[in-house]
Amino acid sequence: MTIAKPTNDEYGAFYQGYIDHVIEEVDILGTLKNQRDEWVKCYESLDEEKWNYAYAEGKWTMKQLLRHVIDTERVFGYRAMCISRGDQTPLPGFEQDDYIIGAEDDVNTSQDLLTEFIQVRNANMSMIQNLTKNQLQKTGTASGQKTSSRAIVYILAGHMSHHMNIIKNRYNV
Repeated sequence: MTIAKPTNDEYGAFYQGYIDHVIEEVDILGTLKNQRDEWVKCYESLDEEKWNYAYAEGKWTMKQLLRHVIDTERVFGYRAMCISRGDQTPLPGFEQDDYIIGAEDDVNTSQDLLTEFIQVRNANMSMIQNLTKNQLQKTGTASGQKTSSRAIVYILAGHMSHHMNIIKNRYNV
């Protein structure tokens, strides 16, 4: 499924870096699926010690990073659904660090988190696959910024690419 890259007026400037991670006119569902598989392979290769590794003081552990990705998938999936349906209710932002603290993931196993990630990404892919061209072009407001459903799809893919680059370059995985 090819979705045209969103124009600059379809998202807030903050998201430009994520959008730039995705090639123009990409098979977005293929990209999302490949990212899912790459993340699963990466995390399945970790021993428990590496799950709890942070590359610097005050940085997230690999486990916390996966939680952040799960939370972001949920939030942006919800935003895409609302906006694609024509909902004009302004959608709030979310404070990623507060979400990490509030997750209380010490009780969750590594496999619990990996399973949750797979399920959330699969749900988002299913929703995206069923969006029409008209729904992808709809806009709403998220985090105080005009945002299109199509931009959210690209932000999801770009967000994952961004964090995989961090994993490879800073976590040395």
